[in-house]
Amino acid sequence: MCEPSGCSTDGRGVNVSRIVALTAAAMLLVSADTPEKIGAWSVTSKVDAMTDRLDAKASVYSSDEKALLSIGCWDGPRESRIAFFLTSDQFLGSSNGVRGRARREIIFRIDQNPAETLWWYYGDTTATQFTMAGVSEFGNILRRGTDLKARMVTYRGNEIDASFDVSGASEAIDRIRLLCSKK
Repeated sequence: MCEPSGCSTDGRGVNVSRIVALTAAAMLLVSADTPEKIGAWSVTSKVDAMTDRLDAKASVYSSDEKALLSIGCWDGPRESRIAFFLTSDQFLGSSNGVRGRARREIIFRIDQNPAETLWWYYGDTTATQFTMAGVSEFGNILRRGTDLKARMVTYRGNEIDASFDVSGASEAIDRIRLLCSKK
């Protein structure tokens, strides 16, 4: 039954507010489990059960499925609201440096454009770019094409080459930026 403090009914005593709330909750659960496709990217978003914060991510696997390129939300003072993550199945480096990461070079090439060397923060198996300038620079690289090649160097000096279909990157970046602004 509805309480007099503000329950809306449909005239038959059915609690419309509760039905609308349950329907909205069900839609959120379905959308959290079903990735949205934007070009080659899979976009997911869900609310963290422990922090009530929105976690949004767009990801694409390399052609050999040994590396993963992701765009996600990032919290930090005077840093970008999003970050890029490049994850490998190999050990990349030590956890020394800023926020447990040491800066190292990664070489990127989009389509047939000349290769560009960028500095990213390396962790055990993931390289991260979260500075405003770095996010902007890498975002601009992704927006220029659809075929991205990346070369990371492991802790022992071995090169890891990965190739990604990044079609839809511009829209995926915009979508994650929008979702992350709702945190």
